[in-house]
Amino acid sequence: AKIFLVLHADGSTNPKARGFSVGYPPASNKEYAENLAEAYGALANFPQRPDNNTKNMSHYYAWRNNHIVADYYCLLEHGFLTNTVEREWMTTHIPEIADCHVNTIRKFMIDKYNFKK
Repeated sequence: AKIFLVLHADGSTNPKARGFSVGYPPASNKEYAENLAEAYGALANFPQRPDNNTKNMSHYYAWRNNHIVADYYCLLEHGFLTNTVEREWMTTHIPEIADCHVNTIRKFMIDKYNFKK
């Protein structure tokens, strides 16, 4: 694959926990993850948490065990389902979120690989 994107949402015992984050393998090129974070952050207007803020993000099982081999990887934690404001926004903006991801992937593929629409 050229791009591997994993879609997640966070949870916490703290109902005020906020923000989205991205994860990627430690030795990978994080350019796609940065593009996705910029686009999703602008759409969601959630604060961005640090990249790879847990070991499970940077060592996600699908790339840790070579289940998926790709040029670029990203695990996106969209926000906290345990935060009522973030949950409400995420669950009522699914088409916009999907469009954001598709458009980011499309632009990245055109820029990197000269793929056409």
